[in-house]
Amino acid sequence: MSDKSGDNRRKFTSYLQLDNESDREALAVIETISQRVRGDFLRNAIISAAALHQLDPRLPTMLATLFNGKLTSDQLVTLISQTTDWKPSTADIKEVIALLPMSSALEESVKSDSSLLKKEESPLDKVRSKLNKLL
Repeated sequence: MSDKSGDNRRKFTSYLQLDNESDREALAVIETISQRVRGDFLRNAIISAAALHQLDPRLPTMLATLFNGKLTSDQLVTLISQTTDWKPSTADIKEVIALLPMSSALEESVKSDSSLLKKEESPLDKVRSKLNKLL
């Protein structure tokens, strides 16, 4: 992390261990993203990991360990529900998102992110498409 006084940004450096399957799969995903939006993707990945950590500190580690490039949304929901005791069948995702204080900003962010990446074919396009359908 950099320590520039007066700068409202922080820089993090990390390494992927290419002898680890999860790390290789993550690198394969990262390399499908254009250089132009890769920084935003990595920033969103860090924030997502922080959000998962806030739910349960074990979640980011479990996801990183289990990631093999074939993770399904059902597996993710199951992992979160088993770890946090959340019962996804008790609420519709649209209702949950509508209750969030920044739900309209989140929806706009998802729409703008997906429009930037529509030109490229990647596994993330499928995820964004599914997320847009949920919203």
